[in-house]
Amino acid sequence: DERLAQQRTAIEEAHNFEDRAEEAASRKDYAMAVGLLRHADERYAGVTDEFPAEARDAVNGRRAGEV
Repeated sequence: DERLAQQRTAIEEAHNFEDRAEEAASRKDYAMAVGLLRHADERYAGVTDEFPAEARDAVNGRRAGEV
């Protein structure tokens, strides 16, 4: 249960970084946006394939946010 919670937290944090990156891009702060997307990617990269649904979310998130 604890490992699953950690995986879900990592995905949630990644989503938050992506949201912040979109906001930064809308302000034309592209350097900040790229940095935030890299943080999101790091969070997604930490998600293992132990839990299939979370692993799928992480793979999809990494594909969507490729820098």
